[in-house]
Amino acid sequence: MEYVVMYSLRDGVDHSRIMETFPRHKTYYEAFRAEGGGLIALGPFQTADPAGASMGICFARGR
Repeated sequence: MEYVVMYSLRDGVDHSRIMETFPRHKTYYEAFRAEGGGLIALGPFQTADPAGASMGICFARGR
């Protein structure tokens, strides 16, 4: 089974916090992917504010 996870930021969220936490999140998703965690793709939408929304495409580990 494949699935898509999407998020978008609420109005009023401080976008500088996105870049502040990004290195920690990158370390997590890279380790998850390397361990066969089912991550196919991950990234922001190409919009005027790419930090405002993102999407991940995953598959179930038992695939």
